[in-house]
Amino acid sequence: MALADARAICPDLATRPADLAREAAALASLRRWASRYAPMVASDGSDGLMADISGVPHLFGGEGDLREDLQARLERAGLATVSAIAGTRGAAHALREALLHKSGD
Repeated sequence: MALADARAICPDLATRPADLAREAAALASLRRWASRYAPMVASDGSDGLMADISGVPHLFGGEGDLREDLQARLERAGLATVSAIAGTRGAAHALREALLHKSGD
């Protein structure tokens, strides 16, 4: 969302410049942490992660339980996230977008 649009919605919005180096370091740390869910976790753009969970869900009781565990741990850490599990990368992106827009309604 553009800053002007955000300020139109919330005139008292407090802002500060982005600290790109700190954000990249935090995402790298989160990528390492996420290895508990997948042997391969990679950055996906500047603000996302993609994990190949092939062969892992049964360790958590299935895909749904894996995702619930992931979301619960991220929420307890104070992070607002949207996650999705699908058969392909493109399907996961589409599902994530659908969930993101659904949560924003």
